[in-house]
Amino acid sequence: MRCNKPLLGLALGVLAAQSAWAGWDPQMVSGQYTVTLQYGGGSLSYSEDHNAWGPLARTASELRGIPAQMENGLNNFMRNYASSNGVNFRSGTLSGDLRLQISPQGGGVMRSTLSGLRYDAWTQFSGKKWGIIKFNCVSHLSLANITVGASYNASNGQVPTNSILLDGQPGSSTDCDSNLSWILPVVGNYIVRKVEGQIDQGVLQGLQGTLGQGNQALFYGRDHLQLTGLTRLVPVDKEIVLPNGQRFAIGQYVHNNLAYLLSNASITVQLGKGAIMPDTQWGSGDPGYDSVQGEHLLLQISVPGLSFSVRLHEQINLSWSWNNRCGPNSDMICHIP
Repeated sequence: MRCNKPLLGLALGVLAAQSAWAGWDPQMVSGQYTVTLQYGGGSLSYSEDHNAWGPLARTASELRGIPAQMENGLNNFMRNYASSNGVNFRSGTLSGDLRLQISPQGGGVMRSTLSGLRYDAWTQFSGKKWGIIKFNCVSHLSLANITVGASYNASNGQVPTNSILLDGQPGSSTDCDSNLSWILPVVGNYIVRKVEGQIDQGVLQGLQGTLGQGNQALFYGRDHLQLTGLTRLVPVDKEIVLPNGQRFAIGQYVHNNLAYLLSNASITVQLGKGAIMPDTQWGSGDPGYDSVQGEHLLLQISVPGLSFSVRLHEQINLSWSWNNRCGPNSDMICHIP
């Protein structure tokens, strides 16, 4: 029997190309949230099943929602501001890991500083100049190294608007279509400067008040009187064994001293993104890993004579299923290699 080598090679090449583009879809099979407490050289860890929707899962969900709420608020502001100035809002993204530092100022007043974030927004505008020149432009606005400081009342979390101070590095760039190129900079630069100036100011104004929202989402319940996130993370029965063998009832301490912590503690909050589910892995090879993990929160609390930390960690265990697709936009079927 004769074999046509060119045709065989072509067939093998097609199969190889199909296999190279086939994909594996991730599925979560199990997972857990783990809290680690540290105090006085001792530590304690305890976990909760990922699917139990217990206090750790609820806290992680609320923490995950804080940047999203802030982004939505900024985007809504930008959308309305752009529209009022004849500009179309396209999208906006808040990136980075939020860091919050809180310190007592005396008289029941706390000072809070938010940092670690960047905001990017894209807008589009078009029009006609002198009745004959049409233009279409896309503008990218950014605010990097955002720092927002505010004072708030320790008893109720209220943030006076006049106490909020904002700092950051605003920037903008605008690209217009080729119809403007032959008259730049006479008309094009005028349009660019006008729109960039308007929206840079809008970004700065839109960030006002976000710090107060972050404080309340992190620390205050509906009655504004307890650190709900902290009491969920540290149940009342938790104890840490110290290096000398003594036990510190950290759970009782937290639950019995909430008012004191609210008005006297120096607190550092570092938010992470937790475990992020991976996307479909395209290629014939096994993805090569079966879990993802990440931090949701590192909380450090200090009062005179006492300091402790609380870490919330998430792990997701995965399985991978063959999706039979030869590519993200293909209807062809690929078999498992």
